[in-house]
Amino acid sequence: MAMIKVEHLSFAYEDTKKVLNDISLTIPQGQYVALMGHNGSGKSTLAKLLAGLLDKKTGIITIDGEVLTPSSIKEIRKKLGIVFQNPDNQFIGSTVADDLAFGLENRLVPHGKMQSMIETYADQVGMKSFLHQEPTSLSGGQKQRVAIAGVLAMQPKVLLLDEATAMLDPQGKKEIRDLILTIRKQYPTLTILAITHDVEEAVLADQVMVLNQGQLAFHGLPDTLFKDVKLVTSLKLTLPFVYQLLAAFPKHAPKQIFDLNAWADALCR
Repeated sequence: MAMIKVEHLSFAYEDTKKVLNDISLTIPQGQYVALMGHNGSGKSTLAKLLAGLLDKKTGIITIDGEVLTPSSIKEIRKKLGIVFQNPDNQFIGSTVADDLAFGLENRLVPHGKMQSMIETYADQVGMKSFLHQEPTSLSGGQKQRVAIAGVLAMQPKVLLLDEATAMLDPQGKKEIRDLILTIRKQYPTLTILAITHDVEEAVLADQVMVLNQGQLAFHGLPDTLFKDVKLVTSLKLTLPFVYQLLAAFPKHAPKQIFDLNAWADALCR
């Protein structure tokens, strides 16, 4: 089943050329898709269109079988959970628990059920012991984990990560990458669309889509993309570390190319 379907979508801001030009794509339910592209390629614009934050010029957007229109946008947004680049912009409460409670209150969840839900979703992202801390005291990675917990508590069908790791240090990026893999196991029917510049994150996805000059330049397996060095270069992307090794030492590549210990043994020999 297609969870997200885009047909002949185009968009332009006022007095500019088209940011998106005749985009068509399909994302099945339960897939984890990384959306990449250099700055200005249209990634964030596409995310805003999917969330109904921008009004498309031409084309059709369908979420969970329902066409996005002014009359359907309210119901469709209930199916979307969005985590933005800067976690500080998403915090409302004075504590982590208060922040998680805010979304539940908006959904009119009875207070009798709220505490157990707060603890459950905080535990799922490894933040249960931080419930009474102020969000400002958390690291960047911890803040994003709280933001993701708040979104998961809304029980969306689509998790949209809009550059969620862009402002994090390497450790924070790794925390979020690991968390996404954990979420996939916990919620196998949840569709994840991650808009990212992080090629190490894209490697973990089921599919990668790359926008270039407003068009869909690639849609396929991460391995297919990153083994094509010329294509990666033409799309102004960088190679993940493992694929840099593969490109530099193709004759020494171990069978398990993601096993760094195997690489070390092969190169030392």
